[in-house]
Amino acid sequence: MTIASKVFLSIDTISIYFSFDVIVPFTAKEHMIRYPTMASLKVAAYCADTAAIVRGHHTETALFA
Repeated sequence: MTIASKVFLSIDTISIYFSFDVIVPFTAKEHMIRYPTMASLKVAAYCADTAAIVRGHHTETALFA
């Protein structure tokens, strides 16, 4: 995904039991988010350098340089 494309990716309601690994490519870099959980969650990647993890009513946002 590049800055020019500004693609919005969404993975809705993923049920997992041990850990969930997301590799989000950002402009020639790859960042891995490991999120251990036993509940459903939503993962979204926005634009080129922001990833948001939504779980229930709580949102965590990670900015990558």
